[in-house]
Amino acid sequence: MAQKGNELDFLGMEINLRDDGKVNVGTVKFLQKTVQELEEEIGSPLTKTYSTPAGQWLFKVDKKETSLNEEQSDIFRKYVAKMLWATKRSRPRL
Repeated sequence: MAQKGNELDFLGMEINLRDDGKVNVGTVKFLQKTVQELEEEIGSPLTKTYSTPAGQWLFKVDKKETSLNEEQSDIFRKYVAKMLWATKRSRPRL
């Protein structure tokens, strides 16, 4: 837990106590760190962009593709879990 003025970094959440009495909660730094860690772990930058998070290709299975090995599966699950955690902390209605 790190505190700087009215800002508090707690469990990956940036909590900002505003002068008007309101509180802002975000996970931007956590997500940036997570992306950086993933890029380092896979040895490649994440550079693709998409216009929608649910493209038509998302649900198509290519039978020619090989399954992920155990190490790749562990990496996949680790980062999906981190993104899910961040989503539930910053946008609980999603």
